[in-house]
Amino acid sequence: MIAALALLAAAAADPELRRELLAMEREEQAPFHEKALVDLGPADWERIGEIRKRNSARLAEIVAKRGWPGIGLVGRDGSNAAHIVAQPPTDLAYLTDRVLVNEGRKQVYGTQTEEGPDGKLRPMPVEDPKGLDRRRKSVGLGSERSYLRPVERIRRRPLP
Repeated sequence: MIAALALLAAAAADPELRRELLAMEREEQAPFHEKALVDLGPADWERIGEIRKRNSARLAEIVAKRGWPGIGLVGRDGSNAAHIVAQPPTDLAYLTDRVLVNEGRKQVYGTQTEEGPDGKLRPMPVEDPKGLDRRRKSVGLGSERSYLRPVERIRRRPLP
């Protein structure tokens, strides 16, 4: 009896929506299956940001129209996929940079900072600094300067 209830709870009332959510999850995960995290370059991260932005917008449409896609609507795997898609792209940016910096590599989004020799806050080394603000924008982050300014204000030290 318990097994039958578990099967019913895992069944999707809307299999088409379930398939869409699973496809969105696969699309978001694909770049991480193609390359190791540390081997992803700026173009890869821009692609990831674009995918996440598009999927997040679609998920917002689904939630506005149907409510949160829970287990009863899309099954357990469909609901899990929705949770993955719902993770803010900014969270991925912070996590990615933290991992790269901890491995001694250049970060992608400039979210990890340090105090420079002049005492001013600045991002730790960044891959392709000229493209930094474009990558930040692709995942919903503000410019590097807008990120550092409030922190500097708190520290009471002016930006250069």
